[in-house]
Amino acid sequence: MLAPDLHPNGSLWESLPIRRWRQAFDESTRGRSIHYLEWMTFASMKGNLLEDFLMRLDKMGMAASIEGRVPMLDHEFIALSLSIPPLLKYPGHRSKHLLREVARRLLPDDVVDRRKIGFCAPVEDWLGDAFAPQLAEGLFQLQARERLFNPGWIGQALSGIHSGSGLSARYWALLTLGQWYARWLAG
Repeated sequence: MLAPDLHPNGSLWESLPIRRWRQAFDESTRGRSIHYLEWMTFASMKGNLLEDFLMRLDKMGMAASIEGRVPMLDHEFIALSLSIPPLLKYPGHRSKHLLREVARRLLPDDVVDRRKIGFCAPVEDWLGDAFAPQLAEGLFQLQARERLFNPGWIGQALSGIHSGSGLSARYWALLTLGQWYARWLAG
């Protein structure tokens, strides 16, 4: 996707923050065996929890003039949850096992055991219809001035917008990058 000269020192992987997180995690766990869930929890707390979930809660709350609260992020609750052995938290690869067992005391089994139903914006439909021209324009403008992308990748990526390729998150990110660039840097 990216032009090769954007990461001349080898791999783009070398500059990602997850490498620093892993070093910090390894230093904090020296001398004891760790379960992979401990690393996954640490990475999630450093990464998508802060940069994605909490940021969205904050932005959406501010947009609606609502003060959002995240009760399960109380520092004492976090300390307690981190002290629970991983095998008790995730037996048989069942997500949210302990929370489900507590909820079972209050809710019917069919509610506790049902699959997660998230809310997703219809980004794929939006991109295929209304925003595809803006996405293409933003990418071409960005590429013409900055040469960030591998030139062969752009045409391939844009041809996938209408194909229902399941890459809506990537396309949405590229659309917002192009619009940000046009607004703040291209002028």
